[in-house]
Amino acid sequence: LMARVSSISQEALLIIEILKLIPRNRLITASEIRNSLFSAGYDIPIRTLQRYLKSISETESLHVECDSRSKPYGYRRSSPKSEFADLKLTPEESLLLSLAGQYLQYLLPTTISTSLSQVFDAARDQLFSHPAATPAASWLNKVALVFTSIPTLPPEIKPRIFSIATEGLYRNRKLEINYSNKNGKQKVSVVSPIALVQQDLRIYLVCRYDGYEDLRNLALHRIMDIRLLDIEADRPKDFRLADYIRHSNFNFGTGKKCRLEIAFRSPVLALNLKETPFNREQKLEKDADGVFHLDVVLDDTTQIDGWIALWKDNAEFLEIRRTPIQDPAAVKMAGNQPPDGI
Repeated sequence: LMARVSSISQEALLIIEILKLIPRNRLITASEIRNSLFSAGYDIPIRTLQRYLKSISETESLHVECDSRSKPYGYRRSSPKSEFADLKLTPEESLLLSLAGQYLQYLLPTTISTSLSQVFDAARDQLFSHPAATPAASWLNKVALVFTSIPTLPPEIKPRIFSIATEGLYRNRKLEINYSNKNGKQKVSVVSPIALVQQDLRIYLVCRYDGYEDLRNLALHRIMDIRLLDIEADRPKDFRLADYIRHSNFNFGTGKKCRLEIAFRSPVLALNLKETPFNREQKLEKDADGVFHLDVVLDDTTQIDGWIALWKDNAEFLEIRRTPIQDPAAVKMAGNQPPDGI
């Protein structure tokens, strides 16, 4: 009897995962759903999945329709009869919510993003389904964010891992994780989640290992398994995320500062530094010989090397001096280290 109950429970969870993958604004095939399920840790034969989808689409209360006019069949969620079904939004409001939904995808705990999903869906529906919204919908094809680094694909994070990690962070509960470090060695540990930080395409869980005082940044995609514990997390007193980011290695630094002094001739670089200075304390002067002098104190990071390399061929550098400065406000890491590193 217990085995049967367990099987039914697992089947119910699988159906929930399938329903979560079916969108409202486009059709999705069984193969696409199977690939997403596999990424989430579910290995299900395609024929079994097709039987599930047939049953789901024939269950009226689940609001899933099947487009069987051509193969492969496509599936999408029909308009749910919810409190948001009749939500009236202007084209501008729909545009704003659509952009916000994209930006907040990996910055909100799953419990909140799930509750807001119908609002974002309603915004997208109104944006693309009403003629009056056409100019706003076309705006999505007129704006873009361009990164200065070489584009790469994001690492794969299992939805279950992200969901439980954010739940532990949101509820302030400890997590038991199986983490694979940079050398590929896996170890099960208990950690207290402190913060979630997205750096470019990578997402890091800032946490504290049980028995240690210092904080660690764990790449979320390297967490192989995770379990939420009903134990309150050990959160440092007076923790400020902005200060921690400034002094941790998120910016490829060591928590120290340096004084950067550069003499150069390029008026283009001078204009660039005038329009977008490193900080408010930056000094930029031009001498009688037409040479520009930059003097600024920065976090000592490898990003400075990248910036210098970016300009070295065109800026006509005459002198570069980089002097380390001990930052008294830097966060001091405790001497004890988590087992096996990260």
